Amino acid sequence: MNPSSGYALNRIESVIEYINNHLDETLSVSDLSSVSCWSRWQLQRVFQTYTGQSVAQYVREQKLSRSAEQVLERNNKMVDIAYRFGFGSEVAFSRAFRSFFGISPKRYQQRGTRDGIKASCMRPISDFPNCDALAEGFFQVRIEHAFAQRIYGVKQPVRGLLSNEPDFDISVPNAWEAFKHQCPNSLDYSNRWVGVIEVGSGDEEGDLTYLAGTDNLAQVSSDRCEFDSILVDENDFAVLPFSGQVAQFSQAVEWLVLHWLPNSGYVAVDAPELEVYSVQTDLQTMDIEYWLPIKKVS
Repeated sequence: MNPSSGYALNRIESVIEYINNHLDETLSVSDLSSVSCWSRWQLQRVFQTYTGQSVAQYVREQKLSRSAEQVLERNNKMVDIAYRFGFGSEVAFSRAFRSFFGISPKRYQQRGTRDGIKASCMRPISDFPNCDALAEGFFQVRIEHAFAQRIYGVKQPVRGLLSNEPDFDISVPNAWEAFKHQCPNSLDYSNRWVGVIEVGSGDEEGDLTYLAGTDNLAQVSSDRCEFDSILVDENDFAVLPFSGQVAQFSQAVEWLVLHWLPNSGYVAVDAPELEVYSVQTDLQTMDIEYWLPIKKVS
């Protein structure tokens, strides 16, 4: 890692920690610049570079995400939540909440599901195995609720991260090649490409089944191809967006499962995991979201 990059990341990490510990206060860029030892302009520029968002956006979304968790508890009054996070009035809180989540706090509470809640930005810790290549940025997990859905495609046995002899770097691309060959029209860019990972029937730890496919049944059917399917039950998910080198993706998933999850207040549940792909234009890089099924620790 470039020493200057490491220095900048350490400063940003300190700013993020300060924000996390003072969400019940008014946080201005001027206040945060003094914490960072940068000028306002320098803080804005560097924070945007390494997190992909402005300081003000990050503070606002963290306040709203934490307030959403309290909205779901039902024993809190909306006006109390509004003042607790510095919104000034219930009207101002409701307006900001609706702008971020798309519905009012009351409607969010009535719906009763966790959607769009963003965890704080985290930097993969430097002493965590296999995370050296990831250390020059931040991850931000969000919590989403997904209803039951069926994914259609081609299944492939896979030896995953926990296997004594992992082969997912070969078997997963093979699954997508098989899907492309059997259902060529289903790889149209307008479709959502979804990989499903479920525990396989093998006796060895790490034996998995991987399905490469789509949630668009009409598109698969139009190919007149033979396809498999997996039903993904309704669940809460920890969603990790990843954009980077293909070879680093498995390291990011390791970080999510082995570092983020134990400290998150959630636990994993026994259910299929998902890979949701954006359109791929470069074989060496990828834009993807990993969906890990979870439940809140009571």
